[in-house]
Amino acid sequence: MLVTLPKNVCEECRKREATLLCDFIVGHNIDLVGKGKVGITTCDKKLCEKCARKVNTRDYCKEHFQKLKYEVI
Repeated sequence: MLVTLPKNVCEECRKREATLLCDFIVGHNIDLVGKGKVGITTCDKKLCEKCARKVNTRDYCKEHFQKLKYEVI
C-alpha cells in the first residue's frame, strides 16, 4: 500500500499539506545592489491550517507563537 504525502508537508505535524507560512519577523535586510530598500525577513516555516496559530491576520509556528506571547506579557 502506497501512502501519498502532500507536495508541501507541514513542518509541525508532518502529516497535512502546508498552505501557510510563519509570519514571525526574524530580521531585516537592505538591498545593497538595487534601490537600497529595507525589507523584512520572516520565519517562513511551512504550516497547515490546523497547526498554524493565528493572531489577527498573521500565522505563527508553535515556537514563535510562544515567543510572541512572552513579548506581549
